[in-house]
Amino acid sequence: MGADPRTVTEIRATRGTVRRALYLDGELWAHVPAPVLRVLGLRAGDVVDPEAITAQVASLAPGAARERAYRLLAYRERCSAEVRDRLARDGYSADVVGPLVDDLVRAGSIDDARFARSRATALVVQRGFGRRRALMTMVRDGIDENRAVEELDALVPESAEAERAMREASRRSRPGDSVQRLAARLVRRGFAPGDALRAAQATLDEEAGTDAI
Repeated sequence: MGADPRTVTEIRATRGTVRRALYLDGELWAHVPAPVLRVLGLRAGDVVDPEAITAQVASLAPGAARERAYRLLAYRERCSAEVRDRLARDGYSADVVGPLVDDLVRAGSIDDARFARSRATALVVQRGFGRRRALMTMVRDGIDENRAVEELDALVPESAEAERAMREASRRSRPGDSVQRLAARLVRRGFAPGDALRAAQATLDEEAGTDAI
């Protein structure tokens, strides 16, 4: 062994990720991705050379990170920011994650514009969200805010929000609704309070007129 040998005292799982906390001589030494740790075959009680482990992790991590990224993308499409975040939380270093994500972007496996367009369509067209909630959700998903706004502008410009609020109010009104209750439901879906209130009032007035015939 090159450096002073140390003893593996604990390998602790990290909740919500595939990384493991590796303790040497009772102290946290590093967070290591679980797939890499499995290949290393380390167990509590093993006497190890820290420098050798560092070299082995550096050698194994790029391949394991690529496999992890492929699994994430096979499950559903993701933007580059989300893939970076997931791999980082799984214990892969920035030196591994950066080049890998760049490579996946060049290969077309990750396409931020395509992902943003797909999310905008799913949120606005399929789920009926207003622009505010759609934008908040897209940014939370890792999409750049400027890109998200561009996609929403192309799909549903702000000038169309009042009309969209009317359609959603008609779809989502319930027997016995008050204007305030229906408007609140629309606001929760991401429509501006003014548009929601006007849409709720118009919808309930129309329904009341129809019932009176």
